[in-house]
Amino acid sequence: MIAFLLSYKYYPLLGNGGVWTLGLSGILAAMLFAFLIEEYINAVRPTFIVEKIFTTIGLCSYSIYLFHQPLIGSIFKIIHKLGLPHQSSFDLSVGAIIVFIPILGFSWLAYKYLELSSVKVGQSWQKARLPKVQIK
Repeated sequence: MIAFLLSYKYYPLLGNGGVWTLGLSGILAAMLFAFLIEEYINAVRPTFIVEKIFTTIGLCSYSIYLFHQPLIGSIFKIIHKLGLPHQSSFDLSVGAIIVFIPILGFSWLAYKYLELSSVKVGQSWQKARLPKVQIK
């Protein structure tokens, strides 16, 4: 993004290389960030608590996607029945955190007991269906 903005500043869209320069700098920036992320992922280092939290959220992301819409409405109804403030600033800050915690918990349970179980069943079915190859 920085390379894109810099190239746009120094090379207007229609002159001095224009669109070609913008596209090339965007590709180079994407390659640089991909390289840096790859190096970070493969580096031998201790894992930090933040990485563990984001890994858990990443593993549960599909369950979060599936369950967030029905749970958000229900949880907000409960929050407002408890008499907590009904203001948009509260809903966007504290309310979002209060809503996210049960959604993450429910999604983690769904990941652990539904998704992983179905993956194991699929793997066992796949092993049963593969032809047995004998090596001489």
